[in-house]
Amino acid sequence: MVLMLLAGSMLAGCDTGLTGEFPEEPTVPPDKRPPEGPITGMADAYPGYAVPYDVFNNNQEILIFEHKADDPDVTGTIFVTHHDGYVYRYGYIYTKNGWERYELAGNPVGNSNWLRDNGEYSLSRLRTDFEVGENYLVAYSCKKHSGSWKCGCADQNSCGMWMLQAFTVEEPRVCEEGAKLCEGNILRTCIANAWVDEPCGADEICDADECACVNLSVAPPGPVETAPVIEVTQGSYYVFPGQEHTWTITVTDADNP
Repeated sequence: MVLMLLAGSMLAGCDTGLTGEFPEEPTVPPDKRPPEGPITGMADAYPGYAVPYDVFNNNQEILIFEHKADDPDVTGTIFVTHHDGYVYRYGYIYTKNGWERYELAGNPVGNSNWLRDNGEYSLSRLRTDFEVGENYLVAYSCKKHSGSWKCGCADQNSCGMWMLQAFTVEEPRVCEEGAKLCEGNILRTCIANAWVDEPCGADEICDADECACVNLSVAPPGPVETAPVIEVTQGSYYVFPGQEHTWTITVTDADNP
C-alpha cells in the first residue's frame, strides 16, 4: 500500500516537467518611463533593460509586438516565444498612467506563474492612452544554459532584466498623402497628413470629377451635339395667284441617319 502511494505521488510530480526548479520571478518594472532611444550604436538595447531576443541563440527574436503605427487605436498581438524555456505569465506596457500589467495566454507550468515555450496577448487600447512617438512594453523569459537559468539578458554576462520592446504611435491619419477633393469652390490637397485649402479663382469652378479648378471659359469635355441637316430635294413655287405647287423636304440627322 505504501509503495503504491509513493508511485502515485511520483507520477503526479512528473506533470510539471521542472523537477521542482523554477526561475526566480522578476520584480515589477521601475515606475518611470524608459529612456527614449536605444544605447548609441546598439539597436534595441536600452539602459537597464534586456534586449528582446536570445543572446545565447543567434539573436533569435523572443518578444515581438505586431501592430500598425497609424491605426485609429493601438491594437495588435504581443508574442513571447522562448523555445525550451519558460515565459513569465505577466508583462507590462507603459501608458500615460505608468506601467500597466497584461497577462499572457499559454501553456502553464503546474501552478506557477510560468508558461512553457511561449505566450501571447491581444492588445486593444485607445490611442489617447499613449504618447505620440516611441512607447514601450516589457516581458520576461528564462532558459537554462550550462545548468543555470538565464533570464532577460542584455548580453551573455548581463541578465535578470525585463526585455523591452519599443513601438511607435503616430498621429491619427487624417488623409492619404496627395489626395484631392472639392469642397464647394475650394480645392483641398492632403499634404503631410493635413488638408491644405486652395480657393479656385473668380472665373473657375472646382470640378469634383477632375479634382481640379477648371476655367469657366473652357467647355467641359463630353459628346458634341450635331444639329440636323435640312436638305431640299424637290420644290416648287407659286406661278400664278391661286395656283399652288408642293415640295418635298428630307431631314437628315447626322447622329441618327
